Amino acid sequence: MAVSPLLCTVEQLSELARWFAEQLDVPQVDILETRKLSGGAIQQNWLITLSTEQDAQKQTHSEPLHSVHSHYVLPRYVLRCDAPSQLGVSHPKSAEAALLSAAAEMGVLVPQIIGICADETLIGKPFFVMSYIPGEAQARKWVRHPQKAEFATQLAVQLGQQMAALHQITPDNPHLAFLSRPDTSAEEQALAEIRGILDKMDTPHPVLEFACYWLKERMQDWQDGSEIVLCHRDFRTGNFLIHDGQMTALLDWEFARFSVPAEDIGWLCARCWRFGAVQLAVGGLAGYRDFRAGYVAAGGTPPALRTIRYWQIFAELRWAAIALEQAWRCQVAGELSLELVLSAPLVAEMEYHLLTLISEMDTLSHDAQQVIFEQRGLI
Repeated sequence: MAVSPLLCTVEQLSELARWFAEQLDVPQVDILETRKLSGGAIQQNWLITLSTEQDAQKQTHSEPLHSVHSHYVLPRYVLRCDAPSQLGVSHPKSAEAALLSAAAEMGVLVPQIIGICADETLIGKPFFVMSYIPGEAQARKWVRHPQKAEFATQLAVQLGQQMAALHQITPDNPHLAFLSRPDTSAEEQALAEIRGILDKMDTPHPVLEFACYWLKERMQDWQDGSEIVLCHRDFRTGNFLIHDGQMTALLDWEFARFSVPAEDIGWLCARCWRFGAVQLAVGGLAGYRDFRAGYVAAGGTPPALRTIRYWQIFAELRWAAIALEQAWRCQVAGELSLELVLSAPLVAEMEYHLLTLISEMDTLSHDAQQVIFEQRGLI
């Protein structure tokens, strides 16, 4: 086990150990390992392995705490903090922790919050700590998993159930008073966010500008009058843990806000989040019908397929805009990161998806669109 200096200094590590001891209500904590987990262009997650006096008492004298032969597993937690620079729409850590707690109350599978630290002097930035949950989130692994056929159907049903539980949270939830309802419609709010990103770019992006215009011109078709609910807004393969073929936790809540259910469904079913398994609408894992069955079984009312298609188009637009903003952080703002600079080439792929989807909507009859949506599973 090793402690990474990228999280904090040696002096800060001692303070962090004292903070853990206070949160866990134990006399002393030793931090044995801090390991950065995968991902993290916008947020960072660190696996923290601890030992306490009680842990030491549970070990035999012949078995050191780090022994791979030990039957006792040392307590592990996940510390979540900002990357060197975050996107402007990301929630502060205290708000993200509140979102996790509100979701847990509705039965959404999320990590338990252990403690929140708003004091930036402790490790140089605010953070919160949550329970460690078994599972992996690597999207490309799961969409190519050799046993995917055995678990994908039930996983899609479970994803539908989990999203429906999330969508039971409404703006009157007392724990989420910091989240405002959309000033206009959810659709107009969504486009305004993209407009703000594009306006700060130094270079023109005509395909993205066209997509904004196309969606704005069809606002009446796009809006379906759905109730405003809490949406995760990044509910996709790669942002939920999977263990033994089942979802164990929904992660990365920094973009959550009140919107319409179709935004979450369209994002999950966007082609950009299928990681090569393009024929499987639900994140490259399964077909839409299985997800829909779970969503309905858990009390959700799914929007019309045509409405979801508009949000699929928006998802491609939004991801392209986020990729542009990430590249801008590196090229203009000076944040050196290979992950950020490699975001720029992704925009061309999203532009291709946008033009393909828009062409289908503009040239195919309503009946032909329904064939695509229903017989092909919302491809």
